[in-house]
Amino acid sequence: MVKRFKNIEYCKGVALLLVMVYHYWVLSGSPPINLYGFRMFVFLGGEFGVTLFFVLSGFGIYCLLEKEKGRINWGTFIKSRIKKIAPMYYFSIFLIIALTPGGGAYFSKSGLPDIVMHILFMHNLSGRFSGSINGALWTMGIIFQFYLIALFLYKCLKKNKNITVLICIFLTIAIKFIVYKYLMPAFGLSGTQYFIYGRQLPTALDNFVLGMYAAAIVCESKKILSIGKGTLYIIVTMGFVMLWGSIGFRKGVYVANPLGYTWHSLLAVFFAITVVIIGKIKEMEKRGILYTIGKNEYGIYLLHFPILQNLLQTPLVQYFNTKGYYVLGCLIFVSISLGIGYIFNKKFHF
Repeated sequence: MVKRFKNIEYCKGVALLLVMVYHYWVLSGSPPINLYGFRMFVFLGGEFGVTLFFVLSGFGIYCLLEKEKGRINWGTFIKSRIKKIAPMYYFSIFLIIALTPGGGAYFSKSGLPDIVMHILFMHNLSGRFSGSINGALWTMGIIFQFYLIALFLYKCLKKNKNITVLICIFLTIAIKFIVYKYLMPAFGLSGTQYFIYGRQLPTALDNFVLGMYAAAIVCESKKILSIGKGTLYIIVTMGFVMLWGSIGFRKGVYVANPLGYTWHSLLAVFFAITVVIIGKIKEMEKRGILYTIGKNEYGIYLLHFPILQNLLQTPLVQYFNTKGYYVLGCLIFVSISLGIGYIFNKKFHF
């Protein structure tokens, strides 16, 4: 049964590409794309990609713990997670500081706290440190903090998965309501702070738990879907994603109203359903480039943001952007990031 979970790598590939295209669009200052559906996916690509990443993180951790039958203790589990993610993560930070102009400033009195907070996986907790070294690394803090409670969540799901997931969805929405409605105004926070504090572990908890819930369903299921039937189901769920995305696109997703409190939660529900379907589909024999991207997404994700920042300073990419050839510039960025990230992942992923 675990063998067909390899299909999940396709989801990782999609999530990564969504994030990369979004980052290029934002950092390059590309103008809005006229095609509405495509424009919506680019504009919300970061939200789609990160939410899907969180769901997939929950899925993967549940499968790992299920393989161990829950017998692994907390300390051993955390050590295994650190061994898995820390070497590449720390090395990517070192590369950024060492190769980026002005990187030496991080070793000054004012810059050292940035390094320390990143080393401790706590940089996401404050706008001062979130994204300071690498704009994409804020997710790593949240994912590591999820690891700290993952074993507890797994045991809760094993006792009653339906009640556990419902409680977590309720708590996530309630906490986001309190943060947006009361805490942020009380501390004078606004604007981009909605993004920072609206995507912390307490305000994204249901994303991870829904992924774990999806894994529980797939692990318990004996049914295998044909590729044709599974594809049809995926098209239907993607229709709901498109509809929900269009509502968020028009009205905003980081807003202090019912839509802002619930948008990411319902999006995670749709993605969890999609992951269940993909987990049940018979494993595809021909995997292709999307599978390879998903298989190596960690190394690519860690490096794509600084690669983009440097590429945007090159004459060729600047020329393309000046002439309005943003798609060509984006293709160059994606191709280089995939190549370098693939090599990085192969060399340093333990």
